[in-house]
Amino acid sequence: MADRHLLGGRPFLTVQESTVEQDFIFLALVKEAGIDDLTQSRGETTGDFAVRILETAIANGVVLRLLACLLVPEPEVERPRGLRRLIPGRRDVPPWTRETAEETAEFLGSLRSPEDKAKIRALVLSLLVHFFESGTVSLWTTPTSSVEPVPRATTNGEASRPTDATGAGPPSS
Repeated sequence: MADRHLLGGRPFLTVQESTVEQDFIFLALVKEAGIDDLTQSRGETTGDFAVRILETAIANGVVLRLLACLLVPEPEVERPRGLRRLIPGRRDVPPWTRETAEETAEFLGSLRSPEDKAKIRALVLSLLVHFFESGTVSLWTTPTSSVEPVPRATTNGEASRPTDATGAGPPSS
């Protein structure tokens, strides 16, 4: 079930399964934000580390685009008599698109209320810290150590193993 967030009077859902494009855009934004190399310092509390992540992302101007990679507007549905309302408790997460993310970032940036500002700061902190804690960022920003060769593309679009490829080696544990 997706997390629901009310921001500026509009409901947003946390994306549960990302697309390849979304992953690549998110990782490019993490790099652009300068937070891909951040690590928690010895003696630094998790809270202090989270604040440092937030400050770095804000300083590089990509924080709202990062957040927009992780949220989508909750879908509206038709009601009788042409009224458009949200179904309370609906958790179907619509597909993420680059266009929706741009609109979401613009909308979030236009919010003015102290409550919305506090919610956005908390969302950014919780979502970014989650990615650091889960290892997602470091996993994608460090070189691969796989023993599997990268398959070559063939003319019919299928992948094939290189002719000089060897099988996978023994486990390294």
